[in-house]
Amino acid sequence: MSKHGVILADAKSSMKGQVTIPAEIRQRLGLEPGGSVQFLANENGEVRIIAKHKDISHLFGIFGPATETIDVEEAIMDAVWARNRPDRTEFDV
Repeated sequence: MSKHGVILADAKSSMKGQVTIPAEIRQRLGLEPGGSVQFLANENGEVRIIAKHKDISHLFGIFGPATETIDVEEAIMDAVWARNRPDRTEFDV
């Protein structure tokens, strides 16, 4: 791991297009055996891997107090876009 907390790991794709996610990356994602991931690709050819969790307890409170009904899928995509927007630098919070 670099001094900036970034991991660079290589993997090869199989004849079927399958790729094994390196152990360091699985650990960083908290990805358990049999777990699922989502791929987020932008128009620049960059791809991010997001571990899907079986429960939603890790999301508790992320939207603040409930004051109105919201479309959860849209809110999640808005949050993902904000975190991965093209003008965001590696060190933005």
